[in-house]
Amino acid sequence: MKNSDGSQDANWSKFGLTKSRTTTKSESEEYKEEDAKENELFNRDPENKKKPWWKTNFLLTESVQFGTWDGVFTSCMINIFGVVIFLRTGWMVGFAGLGLSVLIIILTMIIALIAILSAIGLCERCKIESGGVYFLLSHVLGSRVATSVGFLYCFGQAVASSLYASGFGESISSLLGYTNPWIAKGIGVGILIILLGVNLTGVKWVIRLQLLLLLILFIAVLDFLVGSFVKRTPSLGVVGYSIETFRNNTHARFTHENTFFSVFGVFFPTATGVCAGINMSGDLRNPKKSIPLGTLSAIGVSFVLYMCFAIALGGTCTPEILQKDNMITAKVAFLGPLLLFGLYVSSLSAALGGITTAPRLLKVIAETTKLPGTAFLGRHFGKNKVPVFSLLIIVSITISFIFIGNINILGPIVTTPFLMTYATLSYAYFVLAKSFDIRKRREDLFKAINHSKQSKGVKVSHQIGVDTKSGSNSDGFTHSTGSNLENSSLDKEYSSCEELDRLFPERISYGATAETNSDNSFPKINKEIIKQPRSFYSIFINRWISLFGTFMFILLMFGVEWTYSLIGIGIWFLLYIYIGYVTPGLFPGVAEFSILSCISHLPSAIRSRNSNQEREMLISKKIPEIVTEPICVTDESLDYIDRGKYHQAQKMDKDRVIDALAGVGNNK
Repeated sequence: MKNSDGSQDANWSKFGLTKSRTTTKSESEEYKEEDAKENELFNRDPENKKKPWWKTNFLLTESVQFGTWDGVFTSCMINIFGVVIFLRTGWMVGFAGLGLSVLIIILTMIIALIAILSAIGLCERCKIESGGVYFLLSHVLGSRVATSVGFLYCFGQAVASSLYASGFGESISSLLGYTNPWIAKGIGVGILIILLGVNLTGVKWVIRLQLLLLLILFIAVLDFLVGSFVKRTPSLGVVGYSIETFRNNTHARFTHENTFFSVFGVFFPTATGVCAGINMSGDLRNPKKSIPLGTLSAIGVSFVLYMCFAIALGGTCTPEILQKDNMITAKVAFLGPLLLFGLYVSSLSAALGGITTAPRLLKVIAETTKLPGTAFLGRHFGKNKVPVFSLLIIVSITISFIFIGNINILGPIVTTPFLMTYATLSYAYFVLAKSFDIRKRREDLFKAINHSKQSKGVKVSHQIGVDTKSGSNSDGFTHSTGSNLENSSLDKEYSSCEELDRLFPERISYGATAETNSDNSFPKINKEIIKQPRSFYSIFINRWISLFGTFMFILLMFGVEWTYSLIGIGIWFLLYIYIGYVTPGLFPGVAEFSILSCISHLPSAIRSRNSNQEREMLISKKIPEIVTEPICVTDESLDYIDRGKYHQAQKMDKDRVIDALAGVGNNK
């Protein structure tokens, strides 16, 4: 069919198609709204409205992207504000006293802040993908270090899940009036088996009800705070706010078994959930924005609630009841069942988060490292891609530690791998910042070389792995950098580049073909490490704070339980050696700085600084004559003497070779 302008329309029916109808603007907007409703997480599926409720598909069959508050903040709060707050805050105040309890809370929050600020710095200064903490460590320090720490981190998550399940079983058995510890362990194992089934199916209503679970948790906290003002039960040890009660709970009452570090080790698992937002980096719409805001907000809210719990219990209860009764928070609360409901929600959600994160981390490790015997850990099944074998291993570890002990025993065990992980995160940021300085100095060197070449009429470019838009240093603030030793090494590097250019002219011609910017002055930059962006928290993201945190975490780890610390470091060292032996070609990381190498070169640097004075040198006016004579390095013989002195080769046809071989055979 011809149009008015003489053109001919395509015969769409020939291809089994029809000519598309032009839609109006209002119609297209309606289509977009319908698509948005179908993809909305917290809206019911349109097809489910046409079905009875018993035919509704609750399985999560497509990926979901979260934001700051519905993703990072909610996950961090549910994992941070866990069962330890409800069951062990009063016990901590009873033994450590109110003053040292506040110190333990502040110390725990400082550890969480240093670790999370280092992790945020890593997220903002290099690329972030799915994999969370493991990806950050692998990208900066290399897969070998990250895998060694990753296995310990998975172990810590598994033991933390057993701690939450044990707390759930302990609260249920106390509510029912049972004192046998094996009943609490049996309840914990039973709830873990239920959570295993939940994890295997990946139910959608758990994700949709996450905000509702957090709301229940806040209502339980409000119930406790209101009850601390209006409820008094002297027979149960709840005497209400008074100066005398505060005075009685101010001083510590440590015993041989319950020391400051042991109490700290029991309380520290409250900080093990600060990386929950980072671990869901692959499920976030904008991880670089959501992770800092959501995580820091969760830490701030949790700190305020921790202090409220400690002060309320220290001001209303007697020291004896705080030491003996782990369910004292339910007796202080205005409505006890409401607080218990919040306790159950926090313990179940935290345990579910632990057995969800660790198997997926094992799956990523198995897929990226290809370690012998770990291929089965990366296998997943179903539309939800659940790593079944990894999940079964984590749940088995969790169940076994439920039988080992209660919250007081499991707390120090959980503390060791998490402190090791946080120390590695802090060290990774310190190394990343120092590597940025190294690349910045190299960039300045190549700029000087480029300027020198251009002044001589030679166009040269180099590929540098740093950000040209960066400022004076890696922290985003002005500091004096460089030293005499560093400057001398740069001069040597510059002179060596000049000498190599003279010896190998093809370096210049190769560099001239490199890709340059639009202004043809400098090449495009590979932004592996960028400058720390400006924000309200950037002043606290500092390499020296991270380095201080690294050593502080190690000291605290040994202070809590030195035997667990030695075992953890020994396992890490064996894993590091084994991984380097069986898979030596793993990604080494983008870091170019090593503190061990820096320490080994420290004596020479000190000597160089001390001998910085001018030296007297004697220079001869004449260049000494060098007498040379040619020497033949190979012996000559009479074989092939008629040929020239160079390598020769001749291509022979197949027929000629066959004829020659046949002639040799006939002569025999």
